[in-house]
Amino acid sequence: MRNVEIIVDNFRIGGIQRLALDQAYALSSNGINVIITVLSLEPGKEVASFIPNEKALIENLNVKFVFIQGSKCRQFRRLFMHLKLRNPELIICHSLRGTVLIFLCKKLFKGKPRVVTTIHQLLSMSRPVQRVRRIFYSQFTDVLFAYSEAVKDDWNYRRKNNPFIWLISSRKKISVCRNGVFLPRIIFNQSGFSNSTSKIKRLVFVNRLTSWKGLPTALKIIQSKEFSDTSLLLVTPDDPNKYLVNVDPSVRGRISTVVGKSVSQIDFYPGDLHIYPASYGPSSRYIEAISINVLEMACFGVKSFVTKNGVDTWPELVKGEMIYEVDWSNAKSVISTILKNGTSAKVPEIDKARELVDVKNNLNKIFNAAGLDKFG
Repeated sequence: MRNVEIIVDNFRIGGIQRLALDQAYALSSNGINVIITVLSLEPGKEVASFIPNEKALIENLNVKFVFIQGSKCRQFRRLFMHLKLRNPELIICHSLRGTVLIFLCKKLFKGKPRVVTTIHQLLSMSRPVQRVRRIFYSQFTDVLFAYSEAVKDDWNYRRKNNPFIWLISSRKKISVCRNGVFLPRIIFNQSGFSNSTSKIKRLVFVNRLTSWKGLPTALKIIQSKEFSDTSLLLVTPDDPNKYLVNVDPSVRGRISTVVGKSVSQIDFYPGDLHIYPASYGPSSRYIEAISINVLEMACFGVKSFVTKNGVDTWPELVKGEMIYEVDWSNAKSVISTILKNGTSAKVPEIDKARELVDVKNNLNKIFNAAGLDKFG
């Protein structure tokens, strides 16, 4: 049986962890033995994680986890013994620290797995020292990917304008490998959409509660008079109630919350619209507006409204009218765009979106870049 390893830094709820788990589901479904190695403690009950939320699916698809904690030396020793025992043909790495550890491990045992590393963050969002470290660590992989066009463009801009960064990043070129979703996890109720012309019934916000993810903007929209008959669903890893204390009680009654769960545990309906008002600041040169949550919503048949000038990675979803760009600083324009395009998506467009974002596409690109046979 073929062996594949997936490496992540931790397993809290987040986009990287979501992709890693969906990759593991797809690999296991195609007869590949897959283990997710996590370079930290197993999340406790107090930490939101996909592991308890998707326990049945994880067990049914026989996805295994190995948690390696401790100092870098201890992690290196344990990772070396683990990889030597498994001898995987491919390591899919979502950790730059893990990329360096694997490089050192490969020097010490005969097995030579191909290592494919994906960058999941804009360099502009890192401090200068951290930025240089991330670029340096990235050079220890065999294949280097960015998850979006914005990340790749930002990367190349930094190289072009900084001779030192150019020097330390000369070994590996970066290209784009788009994220994906394990479709069997996202059940699309086609019959509910087939004849639907539903108007807006509910706005949905699915994200962490960090300020740049845009919760204040979502609350501002739901408090506008145009959405006075609309409810808001907040799906977050942590309890959002402390952010709602200053919301008018009449509005608060229209806000419901789901804390620490996967979107596959939630029912979505015709008339739902997803808002993702991520803010990168006025000086941001590059923007990536399409998160994995946006891709998941498209698979459910839910349209998303995202930050303007950040959709270059997924132009097909914009053309298929599953995604709309808005300028969140212009409330009047945002509201107008949502109201104008708030009817339910059509089944053919939803089917196309699901085919497009299937995580199989992501994995086939990884396997091809690694010089391996198609995974399935």
